[in-house]
Amino acid sequence: MGVGEHRGRRVPRRLARRLLLLSDSYGQPTPAGLRLTLPLSQEALANMLGVTREMVNKCLGALRRTGTVTYAKGFIVINDLALLKDMAGDPERTP
Repeated sequence: MGVGEHRGRRVPRRLARRLLLLSDSYGQPTPAGLRLTLPLSQEALANMLGVTREMVNKCLGALRRTGTVTYAKGFIVINDLALLKDMAGDPERTP
C-alpha cells in the first residue's frame, strides 16, 4: 500500500476528529443536531486535512448516507454526535 493509499484510509477518521474539534468552538445546538456556525467549504476542510477536495466530498457523502451529518450551503450539522465520536476513534471524546 502506497503512502497516498494509507493516508486516504485515515481521512474519514481525521475528518470526524476535525468536525468534533470545530464543534467545540463553533457548535450550536439545534433541533436537528449540533450546527457548526462557521461556514466551511469542502476546499477549506481539505486544506485543514491536507487532502483533496474530492476526498472530503467522498467522506462527507459517506457521513451523510449514515445520517451522521447534513451539509448544505457551507454549513454542517452533526446529527449523530455519538456516531461521529465513534468514527473519530477517540475514547477521550466518547461519552
